[in-house]
Amino acid sequence: MSETIKGLKITNRLLSEEAEKRGWKVEIFDSTHYSCQAVLRAEKDGKEFVYSSTLTPLTSACGYLIAGDKWLTYDLLKSADISTPETIMIPGDSNDFSEAEAFLKKHNCVIVKPTCTNHGDGITMNITDKNQLTKAIAFARESALKESDSAAILVQEQVEGKEYRFLVVDGKCIAVANRRPAFVVGDGKKTVKELINEKNQNPLRGEEHDKPLTKINLDEVAKTNGEDFLNFIPKLDEEINVLKTSNLSRGGEAVNCTDLAAPELKSLAEKAAARCQLGIAGVDIITTDIRGGGKNYIIEVNSGPGIRMHVYPSVGKPINVAKHIINALERNAHPINHQPKTVIGRSEYIESPFFGEGVKVPARTDTGARVASIWASGISMSKDGKLHFHLFDKQSEFYTGKKHETDEYRIAVVRNSTGQEEMRFRVKIPITIAGKSINASFTLSDRSINSYPILIGRNIINNKFTVDVTQNKCELTSKSKSKFIAKKNNNELSSDPYKFYEKHAHKIVGVKDKR
Repeated sequence: MSETIKGLKITNRLLSEEAEKRGWKVEIFDSTHYSCQAVLRAEKDGKEFVYSSTLTPLTSACGYLIAGDKWLTYDLLKSADISTPETIMIPGDSNDFSEAEAFLKKHNCVIVKPTCTNHGDGITMNITDKNQLTKAIAFARESALKESDSAAILVQEQVEGKEYRFLVVDGKCIAVANRRPAFVVGDGKKTVKELINEKNQNPLRGEEHDKPLTKINLDEVAKTNGEDFLNFIPKLDEEINVLKTSNLSRGGEAVNCTDLAAPELKSLAEKAAARCQLGIAGVDIITTDIRGGGKNYIIEVNSGPGIRMHVYPSVGKPINVAKHIINALERNAHPINHQPKTVIGRSEYIESPFFGEGVKVPARTDTGARVASIWASGISMSKDGKLHFHLFDKQSEFYTGKKHETDEYRIAVVRNSTGQEEMRFRVKIPITIAGKSINASFTLSDRSINSYPILIGRNIINNKFTVDVTQNKCELTSKSKSKFIAKKNNNELSSDPYKFYEKHAHKIVGVKDKR
């Protein structure tokens, strides 16, 4: 990890570490509006992408706006028949709480929250009487005005079930975690205050978002539960929640539930993220059964979800969600300064130091092929793990007899022209195509019966070239043309031999004149 990213908040740091592992150069730019945030720019091979935590180009400006307004979020979700708890809004300039009081009477237990805050700020749960409701509204408005000019707040039915965070990246749910509020476990001797101080000594706990876990704030515990609560002595092995919200930023902890979560719940999270126009989203779902078949409610959709709960769960296997996010950002990275792409045709000549000086080899462009392929022969591996191969073979005019070796290779499973799956070695070869030099990935294959010795696939075309199918920039050699014609004739021959004979007998050497 470079020195430049060591001091970043944890989500930015995890994403930047993953980007640097892949060879991206990461630069940091500080924000004057959000002092705790930084905007990062990653650059590699003439492409770039920017991010700030999980706010990335995958999320539209409208998506950010929607997620920042909980009332708007609920409205959009309801319009798509996505289940949310029943909710009413009290405008910021209203002191008439009669509707809220009637709502409390209807549901018996409600939650009050601002429309615009994050990390559980301003939320009060388990409200069961008018006095609690009035205090909760005042608390929510105070928190809201710290974030926005609007003091509008929501009153929401408190639904039954457990809360889970579903992380959706580029349309797919990749991780699920159950967050529990900050808690302590009694030993029958220490006070709650002493147990919290002991827990805060864990080196994994830091301030706010610096480390995998956050220290529990004693002042906030006292404010939530009263000063006397800090002096309470829990019984041996007694677990006590010291705060009511489950946010990790308030000392909460996470349990990995990805494998437990039912497909229907993951699909629900994906649908909600798409409805809110978010390429990366943290969807909070309360459900009575994580395995499916229960009652499910979406209570929040976040546009910049933290990822530490998935990377550093207190219980369960960690998931490297940074890998999935950087994968998505790489797919969507754009050329620096949006330079126009080079135009190539249905066929192109390719040059490479592997072919020899001045040698141009014809290649066919195929936008349907995922990975490029090149004719290779004599493929073998030595005991030291190095891969050896010749490009082309002795029947090709481009064969030089030179043996190439590399220790950088992978195995790819590719479907060939007949629809069968083949295992092929995949290697990097420097090429120049249409005047543009790139280090391209090719599978090594037997193309002896193909008309072109090289196939250009989407892995070369994407983000680098535009294909103009009206252009055909190279002619096949006579040998290649002959092979192509022979292959076509043999296909026809195998289909109906006598029909082929009747049609072509006069062209075939040595056939007796039928007349």
